[in-house]
Amino acid sequence: MGSKSHRTESVYVNGVLHEFKVGGEGLKYQANEVRKCLKAKKLESDIMPHKDSITIATIEDELRKQVGVKYDVD
Repeated sequence: MGSKSHRTESVYVNGVLHEFKVGGEGLKYQANEVRKCLKAKKLESDIMPHKDSITIATIEDELRKQVGVKYDVD
């Protein structure tokens, strides 16, 4: 059995515990889309284009900043 780092079961936000049901799906849908794109020799998914990925990453960065989450690489 591999790492479960991509399957967060709970998180504290502002001192409040939030728990998630973990069904073991992990990144199954994302991995399937990457495989589909690679087989089609596509550099970008029609479902999740690069601009959307960048927008989501920007929002996540701002959320981490606002709640005070810092990673070692920050």
